[in-house]
Amino acid sequence: MKTRSKGVLARNNVAPEVLAEGKDMPVDHSIRDKKIFIFAGRAKAKAIIGSISDHNRVNPYVFRTFVDFDPSDGKFDKRPAANSPALRAGLDHQAPPIAIEGCRRISPVDIGGYAR
Repeated sequence: MKTRSKGVLARNNVAPEVLAEGKDMPVDHSIRDKKIFIFAGRAKAKAIIGSISDHNRVNPYVFRTFVDFDPSDGKFDKRPAANSPALRAGLDHQAPPIAIEGCRRISPVDIGGYAR
């Protein structure tokens, strides 16, 4: 039996893809490198490369814009580099005030767990 989540907010994320299903589930201000599918009842939205909807972006090169991210070489520094589309692209509303490293986020927030 599949249990559906309620009251979920998907915002300010960087991920390979997102598949979201549910009514009234906000999915916004995120960057994906492959695709975005959002199912709300019978309506379906798909964002493809280069498109922007609800401030979601599909950028196949987003993982190249981290400081040092190369899983094949054991490098996982996912802080956004100076050329990252994640910088200042997030939404402040309901974003955690503290970033993953313990520092305060600056408005407008960056997408992802780190703050500039």
